Amino acid sequence: MNLYDNFNKIILNIKDPNLKFTGLANNSQKQCITLEAIATFGKRPNCIRYGSNDVEYHGYTTNKVFCLSPDPSKPLRINLHKQRVKCLNCGKSFQKESPELVKKYKNISKQVNQRVISELMSNVSMKEISLHNNISQTQVARILDKTIVFDYRQYESLPKHLCFDEVRTKKHTLSFIAIDGITHRIVCFLPGRTSAEILGHFKRYSFKVRCQVKTVTVDMNASYASLVKKLFPNAKLIIDRFTLSK
Repeated sequence: MNLYDNFNKIILNIKDPNLKFTGLANNSQKQCITLEAIATFGKRPNCIRYGSNDVEYHGYTTNKVFCLSPDPSKPLRINLHKQRVKCLNCGKSFQKESPELVKKYKNISKQVNQRVISELMSNVSMKEISLHNNISQTQVARILDKTIVFDYRQYESLPKHLCFDEVRTKKHTLSFIAIDGITHRIVCFLPGRTSAEILGHFKRYSFKVRCQVKTVTVDMNASYASLVKKLFPNAKLIIDRFTLSK
């Protein structure tokens, strides 16, 4: 069992001594590899609210984690059983987390998350990224949105040249995306593409910042033309040449 546990930790780059891999799940199918893992407290934990170690063990909470698979044709899932404890003083319950494997309240491993971010910065579609990593396109869009929140939502500056467009994130759903017309870096990604959502986002920037935008390139969507006039008073509207050629 120690060899099995060590092998999986090496593959997943995990060093947490309180995380143990116990074997394959009973319902593991040929088209999907499912591992069983247990995350336990190394010693009796203290209450996260009062700091007292007057706690009782309260079973396990199971979280299914999507992981990178050594064989792309067989998705890898981990049934992560997190040990729960309950404080006898305040009644607060909490569980053991495994941050090396997956962030709290998430079900996509850190390795998958990092690989998706890396592929989003290359010329790869969301559909291809979802297939590479055995996750849905919706999950890819959520990772993209979270990444943009971290990098760009400072509302202190905007590129002088913007491009507006739509991307298909789900089967019948289009989302709004704005990029820097020079560097092609993503400025914002919105789950929807309604005028209210776009106005709400860009009005978080000050009027002075929005006046610094010189051009906005769009397709022949009439609503974008009216939005540009409202949001960027000094910007020239440019119709995408590809749209005109069609």
